[in-house]
Amino acid sequence: MPVLGNPLNQIGWSDLVSKDLMDKFHSFLAYTVVTIGLVKGRTVLPLPPTDQTSSEKTSSKDKSLILESKFQFLLK
Repeated sequence: MPVLGNPLNQIGWSDLVSKDLMDKFHSFLAYTVVTIGLVKGRTVLPLPPTDQTSSEKTSSKDKSLILESKFQFLLK
């Protein structure tokens, strides 16, 4: 995460590429957390990414849409 999220490493990337890569990385981490929980025989749910849900500029409705889209795989 620190390597991918570092702005110096993202020089030359478009905003779309940067956002897409971070979204896919967060999804990968969420899958990993759920899988570890399954292996241990527990129900473990991933925490939402704090960089997108902690902003005061983001409305509650937008935050809920972000969370729904990030963890849609859990509903399948």
